[in-house]
Formats: sequence, structure tokens, C-alpha cells
Amino acid sequence: MISNLNGHKKKINDIAFFPNSTDNAILVCSEDGKGSVFDSKAMKGKIVYKVDCHSDSLTGCDIHPMGNLFAVSSLDSQFSFHDLNAEKKIRNSTIKR
Repeated sequence: MISNLNGHKKKINDIAFFPNSTDNAILVCSEDGKGSVFDSKAMKGKIVYKVDCHSDSLTGCDIHPMGNLFAVSSLDSQFSFHDLNAEKKIRNSTIKR
């Protein structure tokens, strides 16, 4: 094991690795309804950005090939888009069934 990433209270459902990241950033989505971007270069896995805009488990995540934008989906029937460079949520959208 190279690094231990702490910060979630429940099971991890998905992870994604940022392409061309100088800090080896990793996006983690959890059943606790939270997402985190970790700087895995720091051996302790420092959280550099938190996703805290969903009311249910996060089910998946993906990163745009440019590396600064990412999306997460949730069981709350929403997905959200985030800009890591600006460190902000861009949009929340509801999934219509």
C-alpha cells in the first residue's frame, strides 16, 4: 500500500484518476453522500476539494479528459458538475425518470 485515504464514513462506490495531474489527484465517491478529491502525492492523502451537495449515496464519478471538470451521480436522482481549478460546483441537475 502506498497511501491510505481517510475521510469517508461509509463504503467507497467509485474512484477516478485525474489525467495529467501534477499532484496525482484522485476523485472518490462514497455511500455517505460525499465526494472528495485527494492529493495522493502527499502520503497522508490530503483532501483538496469536497463534494457535499447530495442527500444520498454517490453512485459514480467521471473526469473530463482536460482534467479540471468532473461529475458525480447520486441516488438522490441528481448529478453535479464541478470545476476543480475554480474549486466550485458548476451545476446540479435532476435526473427525470
